[in-house]
Amino acid sequence: MFTSVSIANYRGLKSLKLDPLGRINLIAGANNSGKTSLLEAVFLLAHGGNAGPAINSHVVRGGIGGGVSPDANARALWNPLFADLDVSREIEISGQHSSYGALILKIEHRYSKTVQTALANRDSRRGMAGTPELRFSLTRRLRKRRPLPRVHSQIHFGANGPEVKTSGDPIVVPCAILSSCADQQEEDAKRLGALRVRKQADVVVDALRVIEPRLRAIDVIPGPGGHTLWGDVGLSEQLPLATLGDGLNRLARLVLAMGQARHFVVLVDEIENGYHHSVLERVWEVVFAAAERFDTQVIATTHSYESIMAAHRASDGIDFRLHRLESDDDGIRCVSYDPESLDGAFGHHLEVR
Repeated sequence: MFTSVSIANYRGLKSLKLDPLGRINLIAGANNSGKTSLLEAVFLLAHGGNAGPAINSHVVRGGIGGGVSPDANARALWNPLFADLDVSREIEISGQHSSYGALILKIEHRYSKTVQTALANRDSRRGMAGTPELRFSLTRRLRKRRPLPRVHSQIHFGANGPEVKTSGDPIVVPCAILSSCADQQEEDAKRLGALRVRKQADVVVDALRVIEPRLRAIDVIPGPGGHTLWGDVGLSEQLPLATLGDGLNRLARLVLAMGQARHFVVLVDEIENGYHHSVLERVWEVVFAAAERFDTQVIATTHSYESIMAAHRASDGIDFRLHRLESDDDGIRCVSYDPESLDGAFGHHLEVR
């Protein structure tokens, strides 16, 4: 798992460091403090120099416009990745991983196939024109060894849409990002199928009974729109899981992602959404148990004081940490709490969201 992460010049995060990270991490902070940006940055770092996530729907916060020029698409999707829209300064995202060592990802905005063009008929100055692209470069360093060969990747908009070229083998940290706005039913179905092969689907059913005690089993059923999850709650027919409530679906998605593979990193935006405060502690107990069983790391954002307290109460013996993002004169900084310091904060009624 990641034991620390540093971010420079990514969106609103000009300089931010989280150290140390635990197995379960909650990211709190006011609106626009960079919580979601932090998840995106870790997602990019986990893909090990592969530029493909630069057009991933979990990162670009928008779509690729049809009939729009490559330069306009690049401006709309990529310029907002850079702090203050300053594409002249590279993004650097680095992290220490317990298995992969030190990873350093640098992202640059450049123009390929650059040529000189006249700026105006009456002006002797010359400008530069070409195809905008993002260039990714990943360096990996294992403890007490020389850095391994870099992985290079670039992405640009060609005649047929985004094109990615990579040299070297990306060092991919197994990672999934869960967003409340993305439709991930097909991924959910594939993950349940993989758990069934390993005879571990019961973990998901047991977890979902926290929300729906009547649940007996879940199945993958193909339909016109693809594969979806259905649940047996003791009626004459099974029901689509989507009809059993947003909280149940979100918990299913989270546990399925955690069970996808061992040593996975799961990133969750607004983890408390869909849950009544009365079940939050039991939900966190499910998350902690799944993290232990599958050796998974969770990094999640929250706005909820109740969710933070519930996680703290359920975290007995688990490596749990709260990281609060705060604005100051120098930008965004992180204040981290371990279980002991959280006890003190709650005891003195300090604001930790």
